[in-house]
Amino acid sequence: MLSLSSQLPLIVARRGARRHAPENTLPAFELALQQGAEAIEMDVQFTADGELILMHGVEVNAVSNGSGSIRSHTCEEIRALDVGSWFDPAFAGLRVPTLAEALDLLAGRVRLILELKSYTLRSEGMEQLVWAEIERRGLVDMVTVTSFNPYLLRRLRKLAPDLRLGLMQATGMPSWSAGALARWWAAAHDLHLELDFLAPDLARSLRRPLWLWPVNDEPALAQALAWQPAALITDDPAWLRRRLAADPSPAPQP
Repeated sequence: MLSLSSQLPLIVARRGARRHAPENTLPAFELALQQGAEAIEMDVQFTADGELILMHGVEVNAVSNGSGSIRSHTCEEIRALDVGSWFDPAFAGLRVPTLAEALDLLAGRVRLILELKSYTLRSEGMEQLVWAEIERRGLVDMVTVTSFNPYLLRRLRKLAPDLRLGLMQATGMPSWSAGALARWWAAAHDLHLELDFLAPDLARSLRRPLWLWPVNDEPALAQALAWQPAALITDDPAWLRRRLAADPSPAPQP
């Protein structure tokens, strides 16, 4: 199982180094490594034909030359999209990677955080397919699986008891995924929390390692460090590494 050392907080690249390259792409992951990220987070989704690809959100519009929902496209259709031009012409023609491609690229090089984008309580068996990809490559010690779906995590805990799990919670989410019952039911090792979700009274009551996001500027960094987090999740690993090296001491807790 992935162990958390005393050298924390970990610097986690959110969807890769997404401030400097198109998110959830292989160049963004490579750049995150160059910038000193100690873990890389990526979004895992189903296509219409049940393939696992890396993309954020519900629709393809925001980060590609396509339109419509991700789930309405086959893997072949998703792979035909240009997901680089919107960011910078230098990335024109960049394609959406599959989960398998990303795991093959990064296996053994960095810790991986796989966020499973599940929009139904049953999750359609996504956890089983993702676990098969992890197990096939012998990556159980280098992967954390996260999700807003506590039911998915509960099933994955039974399927892969040695795999590290993280429950995500954020503002604006339904009570079945954002409440205390979800934290109990998921039985996750870590809590991956949006900073705006982490009110002081809640933070003081939590007894599991905190992975906090997004940490992209000085106020967010000060807020996050006050809670002595296990990890900081950022769009800009290079900036965060420089900032922590300059002053790693946490602020007083509010």
